[in-house]
Amino acid sequence: MEKIDQVLSHYKIADRVMSGVMGQLNFRRVLKPKKTDQYFQTLVSAIIGQQLSGKAADTIEARVLELMKEKNFSPRKVLEADEQQLRQAGMSWAKITYVKNIASAFKSGKIEAEELTQLEDEAVIQTLTQIKGVGRWTAEMFLIFTLGREDVYSSGDLGLNKALRKIYQLESPTLKEIDGIIEPWSPYKSYGSLALWESLDNRP
Repeated sequence: MEKIDQVLSHYKIADRVMSGVMGQLNFRRVLKPKKTDQYFQTLVSAIIGQQLSGKAADTIEARVLELMKEKNFSPRKVLEADEQQLRQAGMSWAKITYVKNIASAFKSGKIEAEELTQLEDEAVIQTLTQIKGVGRWTAEMFLIFTLGREDVYSSGDLGLNKALRKIYQLESPTLKEIDGIIEPWSPYKSYGSLALWESLDNRP
């Protein structure tokens, strides 16, 4: 049985509401881990894109890469980049500090890409959030989209919570109520998260 079929079968038993949503979406997404040499890139991209639309984030990232004359970010290039030029490319001063913090952590060996692949989810979060500028949400997105971890729901994600409220017809659910809904999704919470995000793009 393919992975996605295992996931859909699990949701049919665990949560009929979410199973119905997945059916309406014809949901077939599968999580795949990225290569370790992409870890730094994805973290820097996540910082650049915080609180921006996808288009705006892509535009600024393209400017920064052009400034560095690189196709992908590297710790050395980020550390060498002129801060004033980064600001002119569209990054805020705070984000400039944060990406340089990430670059320092990778260059110094404080963060080892190979080590991250071996850690449990919460240990990955604790490791990444030691870097000033990397919050829990960023670390959780890293777990899902970079490491391909399958059992993650980010309770701090506004989009997820918006979709959850709409689908389950909840006004102001508490964290305990949210946990009660998503707990049966385990060990495939990430797929529920993906479906919730996708539902925002497919529902009025």
